[in-house]
This record gives sequence, structure tokens and C-alpha cells, in this order.
Amino acid sequence: MECLYCQGKLKKGTTTYTLNRHGYHLVIDELAAYVCSQCGEVLLDESALENIQKIILELDSHVPALQKAA
Repeated sequence: MECLYCQGKLKKGTTTYTLNRHGYHLVIDELAAYVCSQCGEVLLDESALENIQKIILELDSHVPALQKAA
């Protein structure tokens, strides 16, 4: 696979995904990804993105309850 930005070689590796949203912070360490050996750009596969979206939707559904508790 080639990097979309620099055409370097993508290798299997890991990355950290972070999100600050609606008063909560999401950090996913050691997320499987393809990482460019030249520029460091990260590419996540579709299943990882779908799982991240599910986590965010679940967290968002609890945000009003979390904000009331604070």
C-alpha cells in the first residue's frame, strides 16, 4: 500500500486515537493501523473506524447524564 500524501510505503503498526468532545476525552491506545514509513501518516481500516464511531455514539448518548452529575 502507498501513502495518500507522500506515496511512501504503509506498514502495519499501531497508533493512538484521541478525541475531546462534549466534555469527555476518549483515548484508544495501541489501535491497529497502517503507518507511513516516510511521513508517519496513519490510515485506519474501515472496521476500526466503524468501531470508533460506535464508541462515540454510545458515549454521546450518555453525555447529558454525565453533565447533570457534574
